[in-house]
Amino acid sequence: MRRRTWLRSEPGLRSSTTSWRACWMDCKQAVGDQLTYCEAHSNFLTKRYFAICLAIADAALEKFLTSVRGRFKAQIVPRLSEGGILQKRYPFREAGRQIKLSTPLRNQGPGIASNVTVRIEADPERFLFANEELLLGSVAAGDFSAVFNGEVAWKARTVRAKLQSLARLSGRLLAISAATRTV
Repeated sequence: MRRRTWLRSEPGLRSSTTSWRACWMDCKQAVGDQLTYCEAHSNFLTKRYFAICLAIADAALEKFLTSVRGRFKAQIVPRLSEGGILQKRYPFREAGRQIKLSTPLRNQGPGIASNVTVRIEADPERFLFANEELLLGSVAAGDFSAVFNGEVAWKARTVRAKLQSLARLSGRLLAISAATRTV
């Protein structure tokens, strides 16, 4: 006995959507196409019933998107003292010294921050980083650290560095945190 499949492949709808965002975009497109149809074929049914139903569906899709963004929004912030100085002291007075520079950060949540990238910049005449960008991936809410490997190029008492953290969800930028720190 054959089973009937009620899912049809309509023109304009993707048959193999892989993410909620793609499904949401497909729904928005389908509602928009039907609203265009209502405008082109105006009668009492399309004006009084179908267009109103589509407007309600469109509003529900927007409300859903707003709730999803709020649920997954994450902000990455530094965990530093008031002056923006790292608590640990590093031996910057020894030229040629290899250092692992650990920067404490916090995901203020409420959920997991996806595709977290941390970038750092410093004066290359004083300190050279092996990688100026770290891809940390998914980070749970709470405290964590980004560890950068580098070498002291010229002896110095302090090094000022600019740190920037990015968190993304489905290609959309969620949070940017940037600050200059003395390490």
